Amino acid sequence: MLPEMDIGGVEEGTYDLACGMKKLGVNITVISGPGRYIPLLEKEQIKWINLPTSQKTLRVFFDSTRKLKQIIEQEKPDILHCRSRFPAWIAHHALKNNSRTRFVTSIHGYLKFPPYSKIIGRGERVIAISDALAEFVIKKLGATPENVRVIHNGIRFHPYVNLKKQKHSGFVIGGIGRLTKIKGFQNLIQAVSEVKKNESNITLYIVGDGPYRKNLEILDKKLDVKTNFLTGRASEFLPQMDLLVAPHIETEPFIKGKIPWLGRSVYESQLSGIPVITTLRGIQKTNFIKTDTALIVPPADITALTHAIKYALNNPEEMLKIAENGKRFVLSHFSVEGMVNKTLKVYEELLLDNPGKA
Repeated sequence: MLPEMDIGGVEEGTYDLACGMKKLGVNITVISGPGRYIPLLEKEQIKWINLPTSQKTLRVFFDSTRKLKQIIEQEKPDILHCRSRFPAWIAHHALKNNSRTRFVTSIHGYLKFPPYSKIIGRGERVIAISDALAEFVIKKLGATPENVRVIHNGIRFHPYVNLKKQKHSGFVIGGIGRLTKIKGFQNLIQAVSEVKKNESNITLYIVGDGPYRKNLEILDKKLDVKTNFLTGRASEFLPQMDLLVAPHIETEPFIKGKIPWLGRSVYESQLSGIPVITTLRGIQKTNFIKTDTALIVPPADITALTHAIKYALNNPEEMLKIAENGKRFVLSHFSVEGMVNKTLKVYEELLLDNPGKA
């Protein structure tokens, strides 16, 4: 259950999870508002029930709670898995006095407004997409540690794993994602502006759309970077890129030995054999860290990002090794099949547990 099935990481993950569950013979229903994924669900013959909850008002809350109670009575689900906060509150109230249906939540990012977000910590099982988010949901949202499970998001390997690099002149740097301030593309434009003072053969692609686009275009014109603002599928443009930069401002901490969630664009780029620069908290300002699979810089640190881009430009053989390692890493850790099987195991574990409500 989620607010809507439009374009986004949580929505894409829900679609992948639903398709994977159906292939395993699980009777699955998606409860959400409309969106661009609905025709894809219907094509896969996955049942969808229209219950929009993207408008967070008291009227929607009470109407949706009443409707969800009716849906639960009709469908008699064993598991109700909520992948967003407002639907989770609705489900929590709809499931009162229900001893059959088990309540599962998942956390996909750092949630603000703790009182409102604490519902995610109340799941009988809470699925976190990284170790850092598991720690966050326990410490900040009150989840019981033994109820939390870490399951990394799955990435569809096709078509990325087989993309062929296209020949082009110069060096192409790419950024992919929804154009919002927290994605940090303004920092990428400023860093590329600095690099271009000594490297004239650089081209910047920013692929995506969103409310912050006009701000980025104004900044780009001011700095004369001549960024190519593009829309379309990432797979259309990745073959032209020599380096992917994901300069997120709100990001996870750097924890040695732990696997963070860096965003779909990072892992899709690594699958395509493209080296990546991205951000994690906890790294010394103005510096970057070279790992086996990526260059890591502090968020919103233009100096560090500039240094990292220059390093990538001047060390092509080293970046090739990083790209190869990154591809192997994603293939090993982020399969859709792995995500689906681990999630199903959580459901089965919960159903075998004491059936009393948590």
